[in-house]
Amino acid sequence: MSKQDDIQKKLELIEKQKVEQLKKLQQLKNREKDLKTQQRKQKRELTRQQDTRLKILIGAYYLRKFKDNPDLLESIKSDLISFVSEVNGTAKDQNLVVLKKLLNVDVEQVEPIVFNWKP
Repeated sequence: MSKQDDIQKKLELIEKQKVEQLKKLQQLKNREKDLKTQQRKQKRELTRQQDTRLKILIGAYYLRKFKDNPDLLESIKSDLISFVSEVNGTAKDQNLVVLKKLLNVDVEQVEPIVFNWKP
C-alpha cells in the first residue's frame, strides 16, 4: 500500500465522519426547533389561562358590585348588550341568553346573529 492510498483512505474516513457529524447537527437543530415550538406553545397556553382567570376575577368582582348596587348594572346595560351583540363575538347565542336573564331585557331587537364558521 502506498502513501497515496493511505492518504486517500484517511480522506474518505474524514468525509464519512463529516457526513455523520452533519446528520447529528441536523438532528440537534430539529430537536432545538421542536423544543422552541413546545416552549412557545406552553407560553401561549399560560397566557390564555391567565387571561381566562383575569376575566373570571373581573366578572366575579362586577357581579358582586351589581348585587350591591343595581344602578351600576343599569348604567352599563346598553354597553353590555352592544358588546355581546358584536357579530365577531364568541359564543354569541349563549351570551345573549345569559345577558337576557341577567338584565331582564328583551334582546331580540338586537341585530340578527351571523355565523361565519367554516369547517
